[in-house]
Amino acid sequence: MSTIIPDVAKTSTTGTAGSVRIIDQSVSTITRSGRVNAFLQNASIAPRLTVADISELCISNPGAVVKATITPELAQHLLALINTHNRPLSPARVRQYVDVLKRGQYVFNGESIQIGLTDSGHMQLLNGQHRLHACAVAGVEFETVLVLGLPISVFSTIDRGKTRSHSDVLSVAGFKNTHNIQPAARILVAMEAGFSPTIRSTMNLVTAEDILQYVYANEDVLMDAHAIATRISAVAGGIQSAWIIFYVHAYQQRVQAGFSGREVMEFCKAIETGASLKVLNPALALRQWLGRGGSKRKGAAGKNVLEAATFITTFNKWIEGASLQQIRPWAADSSEFPTVTSSGIVHSSFWA
Repeated sequence: MSTIIPDVAKTSTTGTAGSVRIIDQSVSTITRSGRVNAFLQNASIAPRLTVADISELCISNPGAVVKATITPELAQHLLALINTHNRPLSPARVRQYVDVLKRGQYVFNGESIQIGLTDSGHMQLLNGQHRLHACAVAGVEFETVLVLGLPISVFSTIDRGKTRSHSDVLSVAGFKNTHNIQPAARILVAMEAGFSPTIRSTMNLVTAEDILQYVYANEDVLMDAHAIATRISAVAGGIQSAWIIFYVHAYQQRVQAGFSGREVMEFCKAIETGASLKVLNPALALRQWLGRGGSKRKGAAGKNVLEAATFITTFNKWIEGASLQQIRPWAADSSEFPTVTSSGIVHSSFWA
């Protein structure tokens, strides 16, 4: 972001929502002004609004739709003050919009910029950051429609069928490492609902909102899983989202079976370090399999699911103290997705 608008981008990263809240407090106690009434009653004009005008409209008229002229100054203020949770900026898209504005080719087409309002009264930019950045860079104003005071919860539905991916939805909500967490969470949502993660038609039933709610509810274990997945994939191999799927699913299933779940961490640690692993130890067999490329088979769909299932079958043997010389990769067309063993832990004798 800093390669485009250093000053604006810097404040956009951290946000200064406190200052927006002060503006909210100053206008929330007054009657709607004649100026704001004019914005609502005359759809043909496109006034140059201030941040205070927008704040007043958000509070006094949630859901208000107004035509407005976005000046470079207003664009910079909105980016600095309320662009606190959004997907990563695309420099290429900003450059494209800058070129359109500078060439005078921008045409008002009714596309809107949505601004939400939190329960605590803070404004939050829900979409339009690329157009605002381009306006500030080009120094050229443009007309648009503003939809103001929307509930923050609607952001997961904005642009979902057009440009906003499931990863974008998580990024907007403030989550990090979404490119690995999102595909894992999508699979985990399906499994929790009793769907097969290998059947595309059922996987398509998982929505962005489903994924978001799952990540909110399981944030701690997902963050632990991501940290472990990052370390293991760096030293032993494997797809990061596959490790996340395995860790979260195995941990939760073991806890439900009455165990601490620590055994899942121990298994992952054995794969990560390879310390003291003897021949026929399933953890060693899996480590060697990963070193040969794991499930990176040409044409195979859902490689993270294939690997996660293989991790589960190997973990089951490790828990039960069974010998394993060579990994037989799990294949979607040969068996149902494996379940995590609920057997007691006997692997310690295997390690002796």
